[in-house]
Amino acid sequence: MSDVKKEIEEKEDELIELLKEKVDRLKAKRKTIRVRGRLVPNDDTIDPQTGRKMKELEDD
Repeated sequence: MSDVKKEIEEKEDELIELLKEKVDRLKAKRKTIRVRGRLVPNDDTIDPQTGRKMKELEDD
């Protein structure tokens, strides 16, 4: 019975690590957006070409 318990705990640990990696990737992805084919910060950064905020350009 203890072998089964150990195996279950190992699988749980593996799943937890995979979920942590997935969350980290999603957090990193949320920090940038694609605007006109290039990645830009997802904050209130101003585009030097248009003078508009990057978030506003996402819809164009």
